[in-house]
Amino acid sequence: MFIWSKTDKIALPIAIAVVFLLAIIFRLTLKNKRNSIKTLPLKTLAVMGVGLEIAKQLYFIFIADVYIKYALPFHFCTLILITLPLAQFLPKKIS
Repeated sequence: MFIWSKTDKIALPIAIAVVFLLAIIFRLTLKNKRNSIKTLPLKTLAVMGVGLEIAKQLYFIFIADVYIKYALPFHFCTLILITLPLAQFLPKKIS
């Protein structure tokens, strides 16, 4: 089983509380808006997630030099992390 550090015990509940608060705030403020406005937070998170994932990959390849050189730069789990949030940008019929 995972051994929780002191930092984990503090940071995880705070992160969960922030996510729940943001979800409630977005729910209340976007309740009666158009669908294009309602999906704006998801689209923002999708772009940020893709950007951060690419930045992480580039950091490990070029700067940290701890990346395994023979491995794919974008692993299969990373591809899913990138493609699923980007489904927000597809038309409703496709996504």
